[in-house]
Amino acid sequence: MSEPIHKIQRGGFRSGVTLMELVITAAISLIIVSVVGVLLVGGQRFWLQTYSDSQKQIKLDAQAIMIEFGNMGRRSNRISSGVRQGYKIYTNYGDTTPAPTDSSTLIATGNAAEFGYWNYDWDAAGFDWKTVMDQKKPCTDYVEFYLAGSIFKAEYGIYAYDSKGVQSKVPARTEILAQNASAGTTGMGVFSHTTDKNGNGNGCVRISLKLTDPSDGEVITIKTATLLRVIWPR
Repeated sequence: MSEPIHKIQRGGFRSGVTLMELVITAAISLIIVSVVGVLLVGGQRFWLQTYSDSQKQIKLDAQAIMIEFGNMGRRSNRISSGVRQGYKIYTNYGDTTPAPTDSSTLIATGNAAEFGYWNYDWDAAGFDWKTVMDQKKPCTDYVEFYLAGSIFKAEYGIYAYDSKGVQSKVPARTEILAQNASAGTTGMGVFSHTTDKNGNGNGCVRISLKLTDPSDGEVITIKTATLLRVIWPR
């Protein structure tokens, strides 16, 4: 005997969802959206903070100083004796006598470093270095990095020579590379190099410079060296 029709209808499949199922689904969806939102916002804040830190002025200044210091050093002539001087370290900017060497350590330190270099396009078509290289003129241009108070600067110019080959500087422009700067090592100048007993350097110039961010007090210390590769005339 077949079952009553009302029992078949009550035990059969039904379509749609209940109100409770809708509430549970909405709650789960809200939790997922909230978690994703928190992750996105946190990721964006982290990226902005990282970008902001990497673009701080003292970090950009530090990077620019290291690049320029290294590039100009590698272009410069390391000869540093007699009138054929390609680089010098002075106690301060404006000095005419190189910084004295400590007799016990043979280290000379100062707040100014001058690099002389040849400002030629060596790869230009038809360029003949024999027509411009002169033993009395070891370089044509110079750059002098120096600390003036709390400002770190670079002076660019050309060399003029007298009949004996003695150099004199003719400044062309000065650039401010960083502010709020100071010597990185207490009691020493920004620049240093090792010399022999006659005060002649070996062509490796070191820099130790501290930059301070006035907004939050963050300090970056630049400590690197550049090796002057050009040795002409020997």
